[in-house]
Amino acid sequence: MQRIIEKYKQFNYKETKNMKKLFSLIAAVLAAGTMQAQLAVGEFSVIPKVGLNLASLTNQDDSKINVGITAGAEAEYQVLDFLGVSAGLMYSQQGVSYDVEGTEKVNLNYLNVPITANFYVYPNLALHAGLQPGFLLTATAKSEHGNTKAEENIKDNVEGFDLSIPLGVSYEYMNVVFDARYNLGVTKVGKGDHFDSRNSVFMITVGYRFNLAL
Repeated sequence: MQRIIEKYKQFNYKETKNMKKLFSLIAAVLAAGTMQAQLAVGEFSVIPKVGLNLASLTNQDDSKINVGITAGAEAEYQVLDFLGVSAGLMYSQQGVSYDVEGTEKVNLNYLNVPITANFYVYPNLALHAGLQPGFLLTATAKSEHGNTKAEENIKDNVEGFDLSIPLGVSYEYMNVVFDARYNLGVTKVGKGDHFDSRNSVFMITVGYRFNLAL
């Protein structure tokens, strides 16, 4: 019995020592990520990014999420330790789907220009808020019921300019930036009596920060 107890103590000591080494390694990696990611005051960077949109339009009965892609890049300048400003150019698939028998969709594709203030509340953790002008590229309405399919160009019924308020949060690790953002539409989507709605888009992206010398 004593021999078993001694072996257990030796095993427990080795496991504790190995766990301490593992935790030390994890802490070192996290610290390295923290030191490398955050910009210094006066530094400039570019972040190419890609992700998913979960989009819809307000005031639409029986509507559901329209899933699309978003891709582009943002440039950021670090004004203060806790404050950066950024501007970007993002291709964005938006619109809305409807909960009906078959398929009905309105697909709106924009070129968006997000302009945000980035508040670093913790190293590598930032809150974002700003304005986002958007420019309509294409607008189509699609329907599919059984063997019947139809597609219509509705660009003439949709405003060419859109304005949204982006609100979000991001976290950066080893220059990889994870961003979750909600774009709240301010302007009406449709012209006249068409689409008395505004864009509502939840966006999730991942990007990589390249630090540039000015």
